[in-house]
Amino acid sequence: FAQWGIERVEGTVSVLVAILFLGGVQLLFLGVLGEYIGRIYENAKGRPLCTIYETLGLPPALSESDLWPATDEPTPSEQLPAP
Repeated sequence: FAQWGIERVEGTVSVLVAILFLGGVQLLFLGVLGEYIGRIYENAKGRPLCTIYETLGLPPALSESDLWPATDEPTPSEQLPAP
């Protein structure tokens, strides 16, 4: 930088390395936070999984009997009043 008339100051490289490192850490956590918020957003849409699986042409997800243990109590859909 001497050709531009700028003097060399000791510690410049270490300060730049520290700034770049902390900036990288911030970007990493921003990405993690964005992933977290994106998953919350997808969950909050409330779209039924069966629609998603049918649209993508995937095999159906687990049935309700796979999700609820076998007991004498009715499953949530059986508790709903008939239309």
